[in-house]
Amino acid sequence: MIEFLLGILNKTVEKVKELRIAIGIVTIATALAIAGLILKDQLSNLAGVIVAINMGIVLLFAILMFIAATKAKGQSAKAYQRLYFILTCVFSLILLTSAVLSLSSVFFGKPLDFSEDTATTSLIEPIFDGEYRIEESVLLFDLRQRLDLLTDAQPESKTFRHRIDRVVRQKTTTNPYKMQSGTNGDRMEGFESRTHSSMSTKEVQSSIFGSTTDHTYIHSIESDRFPISEVVNVELKATFVNSFRAEPEEWLGVCPNTDTKEITFIILFPENKRCINARAMELPTGSNEIEFRGTSKPVIHDQGRIVTWTLSNPVKGVGYYVAYQW
Repeated sequence: MIEFLLGILNKTVEKVKELRIAIGIVTIATALAIAGLILKDQLSNLAGVIVAINMGIVLLFAILMFIAATKAKGQSAKAYQRLYFILTCVFSLILLTSAVLSLSSVFFGKPLDFSEDTATTSLIEPIFDGEYRIEESVLLFDLRQRLDLLTDAQPESKTFRHRIDRVVRQKTTTNPYKMQSGTNGDRMEGFESRTHSSMSTKEVQSSIFGSTTDHTYIHSIESDRFPISEVVNVELKATFVNSFRAEPEEWLGVCPNTDTKEITFIILFPENKRCINARAMELPTGSNEIEFRGTSKPVIHDQGRIVTWTLSNPVKGVGYYVAYQW
């Protein structure tokens, strides 16, 4: 079978000059495609262009093959005229489908999202060149003690948060390591660090962070508590006072002010008020809240008693939060 096909190809090459041109073109296209595959990790955009060009050239090759078959004379030509016609139709359909899907992805984000934000988030490795970086930040919110109704005997509802940061000082600096907390409730209190008892806390004007919270606090730890290039655990406990008022949908979040590799939320819900639904949201600087543009999503565990969410490489100054219904 292979010898028969090669025989047909050789006879056609000898008689039809268009086929020689087509073979030369497809050889160049194949070399470009191989080069694109080799370089795709370094030059992904170039590889995409090369693949698109290659598809067009393959279509041209099919058309030229069909022309060659049409010009060929004798009974031997009829055996492959229909084959070349079918190949031309198939490659035309593939090219047309690819063009439609590519345009849809660029302008509408379907089936693939080629937007700049998505590409930047997924392909570019962030550069952490600040004075400090956080390897991991874990925030545990315990809502199990909050009260639906306040009384004279119990005028305040309290919710507890436990935060652990794994911090690395990257440069010689005298600037302290800072963490921020905030609430739209009455206040926060009971700030305590088991690992750094010298931590200081002060309330600042919320306008510093875009008025996203009614009360904002800055916690500072002196730089000499962080040996350069060593991971140091920082623990911070705090209490929210009247911060969750039994709305059908509420939120918990954080706005990183230090380069961070990973943030994990853990939310514990009351037995009588479990989580029904949870969404990942973000609040870009100077913009309105939107659905989180990353790939991770909150996960509901144990029939709504626990919700977790982990996100990688958050952007400083952007708020990330879990909006939940309970």
